[in-house]
Amino acid sequence: MKGSLFVGAVALSAYDVAKAPPAQRLHTATRDAAGLAGGLAGAAYGAEVGAAIPGAGGVVGGVVGGIIGSGVASEAADKFMDLF
Repeated sequence: MKGSLFVGAVALSAYDVAKAPPAQRLHTATRDAAGLAGGLAGAAYGAEVGAAIPGAGGVVGGVVGGIIGSGVASEAADKFMDLF
């Protein structure tokens, strides 16, 4: 299941880059790659922290961490790419 989600995210990012105007492709690719990396890192951290909570804490922590990590990394990449 996790592998198929990753492949789906990569495929969606590739589609976003292909459909972006030529001048925006690097910006789009950077934002999407940062969002994917941030989401993976956030999910791993959130799952570790959430594992200390009984029940579904690891799952909830992973989902919340992934969403936050992806959003923060995408925003940071956008701001970084706006400098160029």
